[in-house]
Amino acid sequence: MTVAETFETMKALFNPTVITGGVEKPDLTLSMSDKDWLAIADGKLDAMNAFMTGKVKAAGDISLAMRVNAIFPRK
Repeated sequence: MTVAETFETMKALFNPTVITGGVEKPDLTLSMSDKDWLAIADGKLDAMNAFMTGKVKAAGDISLAMRVNAIFPRK
C-alpha cells in the first residue's frame, strides 16, 4: 500500500474526519518517513513508541499526539 492509498482508506476506516489537502492552521502536524507512516497505518509500529523514539516529530498541540492511536482501527 502507498501513502496516498492509506489516506484514501482513512476516509472509510478511521474514526476522525479526513480533510483532503489539510487545513490552514492545523492543531497538530506529525512528520515521519513514508516507511514509518505505512508501518503505523498497518499496525506494525506503535505510533506512541515511534514518537518517543524520534521516528515521529510533532508540532503544535502535543497533547493531541497522545491520542493518535485512537484514530487507527484495531485489528
